[in-house]
Amino acid sequence: MIFSQQDFNVKKLNYSIRSAIKRDAKYLSKLILQINGETKNIDLEQGEAFIDHNFISEQRRSTRQIR
Repeated sequence: MIFSQQDFNVKKLNYSIRSAIKRDAKYLSKLILQINGETKNIDLEQGEAFIDHNFISEQRRSTRQIR
């Protein structure tokens, strides 16, 4: 699902939630690897933790086609 940015203020901290964009790819990969290292509840196939610009573009394109 693609959605516009929503901003929240929780306990004096500001958060923004939005759909991923191309420049987020390397940070999402790092985050997934960190989470995967801290929990056994994520089941990833080899290479699934690495997100690149093309992956995000493909996901956004396929989401638009579903609508």
